Amino acid sequence: MPIDTLDLIADHLIITHSLIEEDDGAKAALPGARIALLEVGLALAARMRMQGRSLN
Repeated sequence: MPIDTLDLIADHLIITHSLIEEDDGAKAALPGARIALLEVGLALAARMRMQGRSLN
């Protein structure tokens, strides 16, 4: 399956979250990164639900 933009965004946000956690000076950015991860995760889940329905 080819990787699309939403998958790439999720990958980058996961990397971003990991890097922020390692840097004490950047911890203030964690809440925003976590919210973005949540939103992308919800979008990925919705897409998976729609793909599952189209298969049935």
